[in-house]
Amino acid sequence: LGSHRGRGIEVWMVERCATYAETNGYHTAELPLSEATDAHRKALEDRFWQREPPLWVKRFRSNAPVEEDD
Repeated sequence: LGSHRGRGIEVWMVERCATYAETNGYHTAELPLSEATDAHRKALEDRFWQREPPLWVKRFRSNAPVEEDD
């Protein structure tokens, strides 16, 4: 991305992929953990990604199991 580095475009692209996954029935999105992705740790965590080495994982609420009351 060269001159675009540091402008949040990387996180935006990851979020677009996660949105595609969620709208197409996936339960989670996974992103490999690396120095490059760790550089965006705060931005990813702000968007509900969880750091679970060796991955970043985003679970979609719309696909979460519903708990039943007793």
